[in-house]
Order: sequence, then structure tokens, then C-alpha cells
Amino acid sequence: MNRNYQPGKNSINYIYSLSFLVASAFLTSCAAMKPKASIEMIYPPVIPKEYESSPPEIKKVENNFTKLKSSKSFSENIEVGRSDPFKPPLFKKSKLVVPDKFKFNGVINANGQVIALVTYDGSYGSISVGNIGGVDTDLIPDGWIVKNIIHDAPRIQLKYLSKSLNIDL
Repeated sequence: MNRNYQPGKNSINYIYSLSFLVASAFLTSCAAMKPKASIEMIYPPVIPKEYESSPPEIKKVENNFTKLKSSKSFSENIEVGRSDPFKPPLFKKSKLVVPDKFKFNGVINANGQVIALVTYDGSYGSISVGNIGGVDTDLIPDGWIVKNIIHDAPRIQLKYLSKSLNIDL
């Protein structure tokens, strides 16, 4: 047995040394992961000698555009056509023909608005003046426009490009 053993004095030394080790571990643990300073040199780009001088002066050109009277005058000249030019034509060369899938069922006059009831390609519904096929409705072929609906003699007038077609009930 150790004769120099003193319980009070040695336990305090152990506590001090243990707390010193724990504190030093906490204090030095972050120092080991200190990021190294990276020095990055940024150089300006080298400009070739042919581009060092300023560009030649650009001549001022006046734009002689004519102003439109109204936006409607511009859109009147645009014809609504086919979205797929590779589809087979829906009309003969000189005459517009009603497609086999289209059927005119009747006309309704509701609150002063004339509506035509039609069936096209399995769909049933109503069309009114100004409807465009493929845009406003799928009840007429793409690009066709409902030009007029006559209630007295049940008739609808369809337009495609510059051709018109009257369909009677």
C-alpha cells in the first residue's frame, strides 16, 4: 500500500487535471479545423489589339414607318387558315364543301341573339356569329368562321379564307 496517499489532496489534483484536459480539448478542437486562407488572384481579361480602338461611328438611319390608323385595320387583312397544312383539303378546288362529320340541326333566337345548333365530329353544341373553328369552338372545322346566322330561313353562312358556304336546314 502507498504510504504517501492523502485522500483529500490527491483527489483535488485529479479533478484539476481532468478539468484541464477537458477544457483543453474543447479549446483546441476548433483550432484544428481552422480553414486555411486561400489567396486567389483575379486578373483582368486581355483584350486583343484589334478591339482596343473604339468602333466606327454608326450612321443614323431614319425609320420611315407608316402609322396604323387603327389596330382593326391591320387585323382585317389577316386570313385565318389551316393550322396543319398537311391535312387533306376539306373543299374542292373552286367550291367549299360541307364536311361529312358536320350537321346543322337548327336555329334558336334567344334574347335577340341568334344561335345555331350543330353537330361536328361527335360533339354537339351551339355556335354564334364570329366563332372561329379551332379557336372559339370545336364544332366547326379549324379556321372556318361563322359569318352569319339567319333565323327566318334557317341558314348559317360559314367562311374559310376567301370562300363562303351557305348551309340550309
